[in-house]
Amino acid sequence: MFQLLIADDEHLSRHAFSSIIKKNFPEITICGEAENGLEALEKSRTLLPDIIAIDIRMPGLNGLAAAEQILSEFPSVVIIIISAYEDFDYLQKALELGVKAYLLKPFHSGSIVTKIKRILSCINAERESANHPQTEFKIKMVEKTVQKELLTGLP
Repeated sequence: MFQLLIADDEHLSRHAFSSIIKKNFPEITICGEAENGLEALEKSRTLLPDIIAIDIRMPGLNGLAAAEQILSEFPSVVIIIISAYEDFDYLQKALELGVKAYLLKPFHSGSIVTKIKRILSCINAERESANHPQTEFKIKMVEKTVQKELLTGLP
């Protein structure tokens, strides 16, 4: 099982993302929602999610700043950026932070499903590598594929 925290200041976006996840991924539990970056940071500390889907532009602490703080405290958390903006600077900063996916609003379930499947594959591979050190090379290859998809997936 995987725990997912959704952080977006728009209720409709949180609901849409949550609905797509619930419909397609029975192995993922939505453990919480946050309306801003500070709330996402606080909830990440108490809920300890495996994955956080976070909007870039939110009041107070923005998504990238929150992601940076979360990853500094919990480096194994997988961050997915959700945004209505196709901004290369955002994408570049997200990659530098170690974000695993960048999803554009409005959401398209096919894109979300494809990227979430890849992310779950990476998480499972990392969990297995803790028990089998020889699979570390395979994890690196999967991570490279995810990063390439992140860069080439933008329209």
